Amino acid sequence: VAYTGFSALSVSLNTRAALAPRGSWLAFGTGTSERAMRREERAKGLLAWVALPAAILLHSITAWIFGLQISRGFWYSAIMAPMFVASALVSGTALVILLALVLRRLRRLSFGDDLVAFLGGLLAVFIAVEAFFVGAEMLTAGYPGAPDESVLIQRLLVGPYAPLFWFEVAVGLGIPFLILAVRRTRRSVAWVAIASVIAVVGIFVHRLNLILNGLSFVPVGL
Repeated sequence: VAYTGFSALSVSLNTRAALAPRGSWLAFGTGTSERAMRREERAKGLLAWVALPAAILLHSITAWIFGLQISRGFWYSAIMAPMFVASALVSGTALVILLALVLRRLRRLSFGDDLVAFLGGLLAVFIAVEAFFVGAEMLTAGYPGAPDESVLIQRLLVGPYAPLFWFEVAVGLGIPFLILAVRRTRRSVAWVAIASVIAVVGIFVHRLNLILNGLSFVPVGL
């Protein structure tokens, strides 16, 4: 609820300065003077210092809900929280890109292709971080050969969830990263949009793997 409130307040602060010159009631009395604009900028900066830690905390708490259930070996991992944050950065950035492109198409926003290329490069970095966490999780859980963890990893690599897992790795992470890592395609709005769509689908499949593999496995001794 608090994060939803922060999001609504952020949207209000970032739009009412643009709406004030039009006389819109959504500006909520914001003035158009230089002093009023400076005050709005200070308010947005202050909110960012609060909202960013709140966003990280929100996704970390969601991860801890999974990770602190010790009867689920696939979830009982310290890497769960940072991986949730990384996944949120991937899907969130991709959705921002897609929404911005739709609004530009509808002539509601105006920005250059250089911004799209910058956001595409940022998305590539977040995808690389997400891939690193997935690889670290696979290596740590699978290499030692502990009974519960190794079985769970085998179910992903060669078992019933292998198609979903390899789709996540090859399509959801690999393809959008390759598209965005190449300067030529990263500077193409169409390619960046395609990569963003694939990245969102990849994160969805990652979450699907997390839930299905964790819930369907009965640990040894239970």
